[in-house]
Amino acid sequence: MKRLYIHTLITAFSFAYCIPSYSQIGIGTSTPQGMLDITSTNSGFVYPMVSLTRTDTQTILNPNTGLEIVEGTTVYNTNISSNGAHSVYEGLYVWDVSNNKWIPQFSKKDYVMRSQNSDIRTASGTSTTLSFDNNTFTPKYSGIYKITLLAHYGGGQIRNPRNGYYVNFAAQKGEFTFIFNSNSHSFSFHSYSAQNRDNAFVGNGNITQYIDSYTQSSYVIEESLIAGTTYTFTLELAQATAPDFTNNGSSGSGQGYIREQGNVKYNVEFEYINE
Repeated sequence: MKRLYIHTLITAFSFAYCIPSYSQIGIGTSTPQGMLDITSTNSGFVYPMVSLTRTDTQTILNPNTGLEIVEGTTVYNTNISSNGAHSVYEGLYVWDVSNNKWIPQFSKKDYVMRSQNSDIRTASGTSTTLSFDNNTFTPKYSGIYKITLLAHYGGGQIRNPRNGYYVNFAAQKGEFTFIFNSNSHSFSFHSYSAQNRDNAFVGNGNITQYIDSYTQSSYVIEESLIAGTTYTFTLELAQATAPDFTNNGSSGSGQGYIREQGNVKYNVEFEYINE
């Protein structure tokens, strides 16, 4: 049956080549609506499958001349290669003669998010490593990726107001360091904490604490990555000395916070943007 089908298809194309240009070919239909009309409710059209190596190498030849293929030649590539801007991936490609390259007929989309998976208390004078559900990323494509760090940080408990004062404010500070692809990126964060002694107002001397009032921000970098390569990242916070906080921010209630609060958590996002 396969041989008969192929023979019939070849005969049909040969017949179309030999008769006047207004002739049309219908496969699965007796009323073709174009030069070639393939109609089916349970089968698809299979493109020629070719293993391309690079987008700037045509790989196949023109069967009539044995030389360059013509504009619009279409194939389905079955190979994945790592050749920088000329890498190829599985999918449909069309040959562009003017630019001497294969043009992919599909969108390159790749997005992955890694999320914080445990609460952390930070201490002054030390570096604390954040924990994620996965600290690796393997890109689908070779090219430029945007890496977005959605960061947050909250301050610990501040010291009691000094005699004669009713309100005390201070900032707890730290520097995040993100290490990825042998590159180190650092950025600073701070969060304010406060205490309010209310005896000036109601006379009972109660103290209201304001802690872990987190600051949230984003930090964006770009990296050139290679498809199929697994990259590992680490993220640390070095908290600065905090003399206005309990125990100088080094222990107990004076330590800072990096914790999940509902949908607020530390995330690292990887997104492909271009070659």
